Amino acid sequence: SLMSDGILAKVLLDIDDDESIYSGSSLALEEGYNLNIQQVDVNGNSVWMSLTKDGDEVDDAILSSGDTYVYEKDLGGVEDVPLIAVHIDSVFSGTETNVVSIDGIFQISDDYVEIDEDDEYGEMTISSVSKTEIEMKNEEGDINLEEGDIIDLMGKLKFIVADDSDVLRFAPFVDMSEPGTYELRGTIAEEQGFTWTPLNFEGFYYDIDEGVSSESLTVEYDGRSIDEGNLTYKAEPVPVEFEHNNWGKYNVIGFMAEKYFASYNESEFGDETYDSDLMSNGQLSKVLIDEDDEKSVYTGSSLILEEGYTLNIREIDVNGERVMVELTRDGDEVDSGVISSNDEYVYEKDLGSEDDVPIIVVHFNNVFSGTETSAVFVEGIFQISEDYLEVDDGDTFGEMEVTSTNPITLENEDDIDLDEDSTIDIMGEIKFKVADDSSTVRYYPFVEVETEPDESLNIDIEPTTVVEGEEITFTVTSRGAAIKDASILIDGEKVGTTSDEGVFEYDADEAGNFTATAQKEGYVSSEGNFEVISPEDESKKISIEVSPEEVFEGTPITISVVKAIGSEPLEDAEVFFDGQSLGKTDEDGTITYNPKEPGTLPTSWKPGWMATLMQN
Repeated sequence: SLMSDGILAKVLLDIDDDESIYSGSSLALEEGYNLNIQQVDVNGNSVWMSLTKDGDEVDDAILSSGDTYVYEKDLGGVEDVPLIAVHIDSVFSGTETNVVSIDGIFQISDDYVEIDEDDEYGEMTISSVSKTEIEMKNEEGDINLEEGDIIDLMGKLKFIVADDSDVLRFAPFVDMSEPGTYELRGTIAEEQGFTWTPLNFEGFYYDIDEGVSSESLTVEYDGRSIDEGNLTYKAEPVPVEFEHNNWGKYNVIGFMAEKYFASYNESEFGDETYDSDLMSNGQLSKVLIDEDDEKSVYTGSSLILEEGYTLNIREIDVNGERVMVELTRDGDEVDSGVISSNDEYVYEKDLGSEDDVPIIVVHFNNVFSGTETSAVFVEGIFQISEDYLEVDDGDTFGEMEVTSTNPITLENEDDIDLDEDSTIDIMGEIKFKVADDSSTVRYYPFVEVETEPDESLNIDIEPTTVVEGEEITFTVTSRGAAIKDASILIDGEKVGTTSDEGVFEYDADEAGNFTATAQKEGYVSSEGNFEVISPEDESKKISIEVSPEEVFEGTPITISVVKAIGSEPLEDAEVFFDGQSLGKTDEDGTITYNPKEPGTLPTSWKPGWMATLMQN
C-alpha cells in the first residue's frame, strides 16, 4: 500500500480498448514511456517487447498470448510497485506482417506525492494518514466566509460564498478555469427513482447570490426501463438582478442545463422601462454578457461584444458630456447614437413575434475629453442572443417531448432502457451514465461543459526599439477596452501595473532583447518583444517592413528598410531573400519583389550597419 507509506501516485491510464501494434512500432504510454514490439517469433506464440522512457531502454520481456506485461519500480520506500501493466490478448505472425493485440492498459505516475501529518495544503493541514483514510482540518486559522468571496481551500477545491448580506449561502466547487472539457454530474441513483435539482446536480442553472433555481428532473424507477412518461423535466423563470444592479431585474430560466433570458422585469435602462416577454411567445434567448466591470474605451477604439457586434467610439464632444457611438455587426453599421454621461446605449431588435427587444445595453458611467486624449468609462454591459430558441407544445428535444409551456414541462415520449455500461442522450447536453454492473441499476445525469480560454489581453508596445535610457509605453486592452491593474513583467520579472487608462511607462535602462508580458487574473496573458540599443549601436541598427503583410506566391511586395531609431529610410541597403540578393534600396529605402515560390523572411545589410532579419 503506497498510502500507508505516505505516498500517492496519479492514475494515468486505465483502459480496456483494443489496440493493434505491428512489429517495429510502439505503444505510446504516459510520461515518456513507450512499449516497443521488437520481434514476433515465427510460430506466433510469443513476442519480444522492450520498454523505453525518453528513448532509453529500461526493461524488456518475452510474452505469450494471454500474458500481462508488468513493469515494476520502487516508489519512495515501497519496493517493486507495478507501474505499468499491459495485457496481451493475442500474438499473430503472418507472411507479410506481425501484429500484437492489446486489450488492457494500466499505468500510474512515477512522479509520486509524499504526504505526512502536519503537511499543509492551502487552508488545510493533514491531521492523520492511514492505509484507508487521509484526514485534513483547517488547523492554522479561521476561514472567513465573506459575502461574494471565492476561497481557495486546497488544490483546485474552493468555496464560493453568495453575495448576500442577509443570508450565508456557500458551496464547495472544483476550479475548472483551465480550458478543457469537464463533466458535471448529479447524485447517483441506485435501484431507485430520484429527483435532481441544482442542489444535487451542478449542471442545472443556479444563482447562488440570490439562491434561486429553475430546473428539476424526476424519474420514477421501474428497473432497467424508464417507462413512457416516467421521466419528467420542469423549468420555470425566476427573477435575478442584473450585475449592474441599477437596471433592476430580469427573468432568467435554466433550460436543458443552459442559462436563457425569458423576459425583462420592468427593467430600467435610462429613462425607459422595459417588460419585453419572450417566453410568453414560446421563445428563449441565451444570455451572452451580464457584467458590471469598469472599462475604459478611447476615441477611435471599440468595445467588442458577442455575435460579431462592436460598439465603436466615434467622437466625444469638447465639453466631455456626450459621446457619439456606432454599432456594427460583422463590419456593417446597424445603429448609431449620441449618449450622455451616466446614461445607457440601448439597441433594440424584433425577435420573432416580440417587437423592440433590447438585445444590447451599455451603461456609460463617465465621458472624458482631455487635451491629448478622450475616453469613455463603461460600467455595465448586457447582451442576449438574437438567435432565439422556440419552445412549443409537442416539440421534441432528444428523448423528451414538451407537454406544457407554463411552466416548461417535458416527458419521455418512449421507454428509455438503462442498459449496463451505457451513456444515454436525454435532451440537449443532458445525458445519463449507467454503471457497468449487471446486478445493480446505478445511474446519474451529467452534462459536459467546455471551458473556453478567458478573455485575452492585448499588449501594445511603443516603440519596439529604443536607445538605452529612453522610455517605452505599454498599453493593455481587452475587447478594445483599457485594462487597469494589469501586471507588466519584463523577462518574467514584474516591473509595475497599468494605470486606469491601461498604460504603464517603463524606463529602458539595459541594452538587449526583452519579452514583455501583461497578466491579470481572469484573462489570458499577452506577450510582446522589444529591443533596447546601447548608445554606441544607435546609428547602426536597421529594421525591415514588408507590405502587404499577408503574401502569396506571385503577389508583388514592397520591402522597406529604415533606421530602427526614428524610422528614417535607408538608401543602398542590400536586401536578401532566401540568401539571394534582390538588389539595393532606392532613396525611399524600398525595393519591390515578386516572389514566385514560398521562402523565408527577408534580410538586409549595409556596410557599417548591423545586418537585420525581418521580425515575423
